[in-house]
Amino acid sequence: MATLIKLKLSLKTGLKSFSGTDAHIYLVFAGPGAERVYRLPTRPGDLEAGKLDIYAAECPDGPDLEAVHHVLLVNGMDGPSPAWRVLWARLEAVDAAGRSWLLADAMLERWLEAGDARAPVAFLPVQRPFVRLAVEDAVGVPTSKLTPIA
Repeated sequence: MATLIKLKLSLKTGLKSFSGTDAHIYLVFAGPGAERVYRLPTRPGDLEAGKLDIYAAECPDGPDLEAVHHVLLVNGMDGPSPAWRVLWARLEAVDAAGRSWLLADAMLERWLEAGDARAPVAFLPVQRPFVRLAVEDAVGVPTSKLTPIA
């Protein structure tokens, strides 16, 4: 099986007033043996209204590609302005053999906040079977390292 070693998560924040967030955002993989939680390496000024943020990162102890059944974005709801309106998300990955995969590409267009009945969680619909991308390394040189949460 193919272990994921790098990820590229592209996130577009909505344009509505107060769409941006200062909260920590987490990427969660779920599936038999794929359970992983990573904190995104956000910086001040990231995830602001109308902004596209791209996180190209090493994925320590990455899950096996075939074990991934679900991917979630979770708003940690911390910081002075935690609510976040995410417009869309795209998740690409590179496995240990250097192959690139498209795991999810979804229009979400919703608030991730505690007041939402669905909670501050968004499911990214994974595309199974995963689409192998024509490029060999869709992520390129990682600009950061995901922080695994134990």
